[in-house]
Amino acid sequence: MGYGAMLSAYTPLGAIMAALAPGRKGAAMAILNFGAGASAWVGPAIAGVFLPLVGVGGVMWIYAILYIISAALSWSMKVPEDK
Repeated sequence: MGYGAMLSAYTPLGAIMAALAPGRKGAAMAILNFGAGASAWVGPAIAGVFLPLVGVGGVMWIYAILYIISAALSWSMKVPEDK
């Protein structure tokens, strides 16, 4: 349940990205989609590279650390105030 609750926090990311760059919504959405596509490639690559070196537990810790970093970066994103 905790994983689902934390993952759902990323749901409004598309709206936040578009609001951060109101004059360049297409570019903001392109960056968001690029990040999603890159994660689909980098995630399995991390497992492929580090599984023989640190085992399953180590790969899980790597993913956990990356998730914490992404949460910290997401926390810093603020939608501009309406004037």
